[in-house]
Amino acid sequence: MAFLAKGKKADLVNVCEELGENVPPNSRVPDIKHIILESKNFNEEAVRIMLDRIIGERLEEAEAERQQLEHEAERQRLEREAEQQRLEREAEQQRLSSNDLNVKLSSDDLNVKLRLSSGKLNYNV
Repeated sequence: MAFLAKGKKADLVNVCEELGENVPPNSRVPDIKHIILESKNFNEEAVRIMLDRIIGERLEEAEAERQQLEHEAERQRLEREAEQQRLEREAEQQRLSSNDLNVKLSSDDLNVKLRLSSGKLNYNV
């Protein structure tokens, strides 16, 4: 019954349950295998198919969970990237606004200086 070796403890417990057998909570893998082999419902080919199906379902669930975690991580990465781009745009807009203000102030200062140097004291800016 080497085919039982490919199943994990949880897989073997599921096989026992499907065979209608009770598994004590503190059972070890060899004990569970013994329960399966001694079951009145034991049929080697049926149990082999059952175990393959149970293992397949477990692997599919694990793969689906892995993909879900991967998609969630990708979604979070994209959200962080979008937030970073938004912050960079805001910082650039602030920098440009600050530059515009500095240029405006500089040109206003220049106009005042030109008026003063030309001898006209006209502060209508």
